[in-house]
Formats: sequence, C-alpha cells, structure tokens
Amino acid sequence: MWQDKYLSNLNGIIDLISKGDVSSAKISLATYLTELRDIGNYNKDVWRIKWRSRMYDFGKLFTDDASWVLLLIEQEMDSRGEYEALNFIHSEIIWNYFDNKNDYVKDQIKELIKKYPTNPEFHHAYSHILECNGSFEIAVSEAKHCLSQEKGNYIFLYTYVEKVKKYFDNLLNKENLEDATRLLEKEEEYYKTITPFQKDFVVRINNDTMFSSLKDRLKDHVTIASRIKHFSQEMERKINIEQKRLIEVLGLFSAILGFILTNIAIGISNLNLKDMMVLMISMATTLVIFAIAISYLFGRGDRSMKFWVFLEHRKFWALVILFAILISIFLFSFK
Repeated sequence: MWQDKYLSNLNGIIDLISKGDVSSAKISLATYLTELRDIGNYNKDVWRIKWRSRMYDFGKLFTDDASWVLLLIEQEMDSRGEYEALNFIHSEIIWNYFDNKNDYVKDQIKELIKKYPTNPEFHHAYSHILECNGSFEIAVSEAKHCLSQEKGNYIFLYTYVEKVKKYFDNLLNKENLEDATRLLEKEEEYYKTITPFQKDFVVRINNDTMFSSLKDRLKDHVTIASRIKHFSQEMERKINIEQKRLIEVLGLFSAILGFILTNIAIGISNLNLKDMMVLMISMATTLVIFAIAISYLFGRGDRSMKFWVFLEHRKFWALVILFAILISIFLFSFK
C-alpha cells in the first residue's frame, strides 16, 4: 500500500544516517519531504502508528547536530509551503535537539496545536514538555486528550500511564499524600472508561492494573507518615517535659545559691580567716552535693532504677560521703 512506501523510505533514510552516510541521507530526505506532502492532513487511518513511531526514532537521531535536517525542512517550507506532516517532523527534531525545558520548543508546539487542533501528535509532544517543566497535572490531561482521539494507540496509552506514575511519584516525594490520593481516585474513574484492549495493555506493561501497585505505595507512605507524626508528637511531649523539669531544677538551684550568697553577705564581715575557709569549703561541698543530687534524681538511667538497687549506685555513696564531710565541717566549726 502507498502508506507502506512512506514507512519503507523513512527506514531507508534512518539506516543511511545510522551508517554515517549523511550525503546520501540528505538527497533521500529532500525527495522524501517533497513526496510526504501527499500524505495529507492528520488522519489516524492514514497516519499509521508504525510510521509515526518510526518518526519518533528519526527525531532521536538529531540530539547532537540537527542543522542540516532543519535547513532541508526550511527549504521545503520556502519552496512548497508548510504542511502538517512537515511540521510533525520538525516538531520531533526540535524536541530531541533542544533542551526539553526550552521556551522556544514549548512555544513552537503550542503554535502547532493552535494550527492543527485535531492532531494528537502535537498534544502528545506538549505532554512531554509539560512533564519536563513540572506541570504534571496538565501533562496527564494532555495525554488523556491524545488517548481520547485514538483509543487503540498503544503509544498514547503508555504515555498516559507514565504521566500518571510520574505525577504520583512527584506528589509522594513532596509528601503530598492528600493530592496523591485524589489523583488515584480521579484516574481510577477514568480507567473504568477505557477499553478491554487498553486495560490488557496496562496490565502487561505494569504487571498489574497499575492502580493496585500505586495504592500499595500510597498506603505504605501513609503508614510511615502516621508513624513519623506519632514519633514527632511523642518527642515533642518528652522535650516539653524535660524543659519543664530543667526549669524546675534551675529554679531550685537559683534559690539555694541565692540563700547561700545571702547568708555569706550577712556573716562575712564577722568572719576571721579560719571561719572564712570553713565557709568556703562548706559552700563548695554543698554545691557539689547539689550537682550530684540533680544528676542522680534526673538522670535518664537513674529514673528507671529499681528501688532496692539505688544503694549500689556510686552517686548515692558519693552523696553520703559528701554529707558526712559537710556535717563534720559543721561540727568542727563549733569547737
């Protein structure tokens, strides 16, 4: 059939370019572009999926140097005018050659959509551009638009599935679980409208119905998020308790220190050197006792200690010894 001629000739040009025979490829492509005018405007029965798929492969050949092929296309446009198939080829080349986030590519595709609104290929390209720019929701919408025009196009179906999964992954990465849930609910409703052939294809490319695996992932994230929230709340509660405990300890410490300093200020004028030394030693011992007592009472390990075990703890005996020293100093001071 005459449509097969377009596919066969395109395969021949791709082979020439792949072999590095650019000179022969230029000649063949110039003739091909002229003949391609006869394919006419988009029609899914004429624009065969295999031919369009092969045109995707043709565009991928020009990731490094597209100057000569773009020049041939411009020459064709200048001599014979624009036509839909020529713009399709041009869009595939600039999509692969320029940065996917390039505004030039985006603007060119949007213009083609305005010019050829019924051609799903331009919506298909625009869906890829939107995804690259982070506009996942609109990218999914564009992919669905393509699929609504060609329900039997497995490429469009694959694109739709991938766009949904990329959007879902993006939402999970942002921990936006509510929007991820709404996305699955919305797309599962849409999934009910597709044909048995399409559902079978989705199962084959995902090894399941797609939504079951995405739901499992969402469930895992919800569970983890719930545990993290519970852990954070528990940590915040414990931190608040420790802060209150610390404030109480500091308040008690300030009161004791204030009491000691007040008494020193009162009696310091009447003390001789011996009494002053006794007072300093007593004060230092008191402060050490207080520090050890605080550590003993509020230390994490000590709080969980059994009642009958505290006698074996070194801090307890340190307190006993220091209290004995303090009492000895007190008794000595009255001799």
